[in-house]
Amino acid sequence: MGSPRMDQETLQALIEVYKGRASTDLLSIIMDEAEGQHGRTAVLGLLHALPEETLSDDGFAPVRRQACQFCLNAGDFEQAERLARASEQPEDRAMRARALQGLGRVQEAIAIYRQAVVQDPAMRNRDLERILGIRPGTATAQPAKIISLINYSARREAKSQQERFDLLPDTLLEDLDDAAVTFGDVAGLEDVKDEIRRRIVLPYLKLSLFERYRQKPGGSLLLYGPPGCGKTLIARATAGESDARFLSVNPEEIIDKYGGDAEKRLRVFFDEARAEPPAILFFDDFDVLAFKRGASHSEPGQALIAAFLSELDGTLRDNSGVLVVAATNAPWTIDPALLRSGRFQRTIYIPPPDLAARTKILSDAILGVPGHAAVNVDRIARKTAGYSGADLRALAGLANSAALIKALAGGDEVPVTTELFDEGLKASAPSAPAWIAQARVLLRPLERDTFFTRLFAPVFRG
Repeated sequence: MGSPRMDQETLQALIEVYKGRASTDLLSIIMDEAEGQHGRTAVLGLLHALPEETLSDDGFAPVRRQACQFCLNAGDFEQAERLARASEQPEDRAMRARALQGLGRVQEAIAIYRQAVVQDPAMRNRDLERILGIRPGTATAQPAKIISLINYSARREAKSQQERFDLLPDTLLEDLDDAAVTFGDVAGLEDVKDEIRRRIVLPYLKLSLFERYRQKPGGSLLLYGPPGCGKTLIARATAGESDARFLSVNPEEIIDKYGGDAEKRLRVFFDEARAEPPAILFFDDFDVLAFKRGASHSEPGQALIAAFLSELDGTLRDNSGVLVVAATNAPWTIDPALLRSGRFQRTIYIPPPDLAARTKILSDAILGVPGHAAVNVDRIARKTAGYSGADLRALAGLANSAALIKALAGGDEVPVTTELFDEGLKASAPSAPAWIAQARVLLRPLERDTFFTRLFAPVFRG
């Protein structure tokens, strides 16, 4: 059992002692021991009475932050702001931003908060950003960016062969957009979120702790599973969650008719990610790039696999701060060399959404549509086991479209209903079961190898 808290009389006596002989240790004890409304009121009165010169004195610094937090917890934002503005340290600025928000001075709070994060990125507080209305990825002077490389191929075709070999990173920065997705936008997949937080988010928030355990930020993850279950979304949300740049690469941006160009382009993409960490380098449809060597005897194909192995190993260049995320719907076609020897530190199965996730996806898909609140989403979710996230959104689209068609015919607003979802279910089917059945057949030969059995065990358990 813990020691009993001091009574109000004793607390008041200590306050009087502090007034006669100020001591930071004594003030810390007073704040720790104050409990209940009377205790909080007494301590707040003491803090309000402290002169400005005391607050700015270096000797008061050891308890200033504790006093500020005490005021924040008590809802005295005015006194918390007074305490926090006595220091320009990033921790104090972050607390001042919270106090200013409590006072309704939101624009000032945002400005102070940004200053704190620029001083020390570890001061990032996702909850405070949501309260302040700061969009994901825009908290710092160099916000997270989604870097789209889709137009790269078109630009390449317009250049001469020599120009293509001399690509500069600036070429890749022509198409930028703020990251707009976080883990809160991803239904379910909590284990995956935790893994990515540990690998790319926390190392930057607790850098010294990770360094003591000789752990570096970054690494590599392979996400596999049925189409439409959130592999791309979870990768993109990582950028918004961590303020990392997100570089998305499609196979056609690497593989083309120009022999030997693919390896050069792959190196450019990795170098761009390394140039400004933290960065997420995302390879969609990874199986197209990393097909088994036995499936193609072409020299270019083998050279690309070798280049990929070299870039992932990071033997020639430092990959610290770069998280490589690859996604595939066909893991059985990937060259085993990329799966062994720690090239991918984690291989994660992204399953069809569970009941809770299906409920959220369906609810989000009809949010704001006339009649959405009356739809029995729970009942529909229970009927959609095996549906991917894409399947569920398509189902909601059928129901919404049916309601719109009725509204156009009648001239009046028609609500979306549970019955419309039931009609949609008759015209749709889950896509994940067919993929799982196919995966079990194609992965079966690999079961003789205990390494691959462990790697793909979730498919056989599902």
